[in-house]
Amino acid sequence: MGPWIAAQWGGILRGANAQMSVDVDGFPFRDEAAFQIAVAIMLRQELPAGVVWFHVPNGEMRDYATARKLKDMGVRPGVADFIFLDRGRSLAIELKTPRGRLSDNQEGFSNAWRAAGGAYEIARSLADVRAILVIYGLL
Repeated sequence: MGPWIAAQWGGILRGANAQMSVDVDGFPFRDEAAFQIAVAIMLRQELPAGVVWFHVPNGEMRDYATARKLKDMGVRPGVADFIFLDRGRSLAIELKTPRGRLSDNQEGFSNAWRAAGGAYEIARSLADVRAILVIYGLL
């Protein structure tokens, strides 16, 4: 994790060492939302300007009326955390903690996304996200 991220978002990390990297032996984020924030910061710093990307905030708690309205508007459960579009290609990345697993809705989305020709990957660390982006030619 770069020093700028650590300086700006050190509070989302566990423990005193805000510079430590994420790995399966010591997930330093306090929760998946903090992981998502760190990924978004990294993307803003490192992704080329021509790559379209966005986070899909489906997981937050909502009151019943808001949840119903969003469902009526087309929100789909299980959509990956980050979507990338670049030169006609699409990539979805789902972020998971080291022990996290896909829900049934996430499995369904993964299958549908791949069937439609998109690439779908699971990342458990910032290093995973970066490696996936390199493999797909986005970094």
